[in-house]
Amino acid sequence: MRTPLIALWLLVAAGLLSACGGGGGSATAPAPSTSTASTPSTPSATTSNVMAVTVDGGFDGNYPNGLFASATLCQPGTSNCQTVDRLLVDTGSVGLRVMASALGSGVLGALPSQRGAVTDNGVNPLGQCAQFISGYTWGSVRQADVQLAGERVTNLPVQVIGDTAVVGDVPASCQNAGGTSLSSTAALGANGILGVGLFINDCPACTAAAVTAIYYTCAGTGSCTPAQVPAAQQVVNPVARMSVNNNGVVIKLPAVPDLGAATATGTMTFGIGTQSNNALATTRILRTDAYGYIRTQVNGTQYPSSFIDSGSNALFFPSATLPVCSSIWYCPTDTVTMNATLLDASGQNVQPLSFDIANFTRLIVSRNKAFDNLGGNASGMFDWGLPFFYGRTVYTAIEGRQAGSAVGPYVAY
Repeated sequence: MRTPLIALWLLVAAGLLSACGGGGGSATAPAPSTSTASTPSTPSATTSNVMAVTVDGGFDGNYPNGLFASATLCQPGTSNCQTVDRLLVDTGSVGLRVMASALGSGVLGALPSQRGAVTDNGVNPLGQCAQFISGYTWGSVRQADVQLAGERVTNLPVQVIGDTAVVGDVPASCQNAGGTSLSSTAALGANGILGVGLFINDCPACTAAAVTAIYYTCAGTGSCTPAQVPAAQQVVNPVARMSVNNNGVVIKLPAVPDLGAATATGTMTFGIGTQSNNALATTRILRTDAYGYIRTQVNGTQYPSSFIDSGSNALFFPSATLPVCSSIWYCPTDTVTMNATLLDASGQNVQPLSFDIANFTRLIVSRNKAFDNLGGNASGMFDWGLPFFYGRTVYTAIEGRQAGSAVGPYVAY
């Protein structure tokens, strides 16, 4: 059983490094000549904005509720491309992050190193230490043309996890920031992360000053210094860079039985209210705060640090009554139905709902991989992970952009 990936939210929202939340920021400005960024190509009339997403247990079958998709990365402006599967679809983080080991040398070596840090006047390559609750990923920042379903984004800054060719080994300050290294397929359980969350850039604070343990400028493979990096050079939400469908995503997964399903296949549609297939068909809109939080109330206790996150594989929350087994998993003798209330960040738009928590051991021995009632213990927050998505259509709207009848950031279902 793989260690759970709890809340893959970058810890850089509005410059904070002490609380979980999504990265924020404003729309990217045109890049200087050092990054050669360009406007995404305009989709043709036949372009599809829908991609398949799948829960199937991952590489070794030990990853319950891991939601995966594929992306194609190309050397900018060429047909030198490679499709990478097993990317974890994460509405709780921002940016495309791909394992170096999942890219052949012909593609990896052809992706230009991203430069442009204010710290060194754009001379040296950028490295990144992406901080998550579960750990960190270290690697280079490179540019790629990226194809997601029928959407193509050109010169997208992406993190290449485990790529030390131009940035060297992980800096001590990155390791010391906490957590364990997720810089390999074995550790992450995926070939990378497709972060399609609420925000545009992954470190708004880094645009004003160098922030320890996020971006680095690397003069040689053994000398990396924390860097101030403009928004245009940062790892960016790929959806935000699409030409038309650039205001959010819609994830739809089927309902699953009480004992789970062997697999579950759904869709992720790009854009909200931009085409006939992505209309905002709900009034259950929960606006988040600047960190991506909504509120949850359970048994009279309210958790202001709550979020809806496809990158978490269970419902994680505190409980004084549910028994725990296998370190963090809830294992009630019989399935427990609980009642909760969801509220937006201001405490408005109250939405009651019920959810089930089943016995972890009983679920796992079923050999199924898709569960809507898998729960685990967490402190001081309510993480509505992938179980929340089954049987629902869930909208994640990007900050500052009109998405249907409301402006992001918001989540809706």
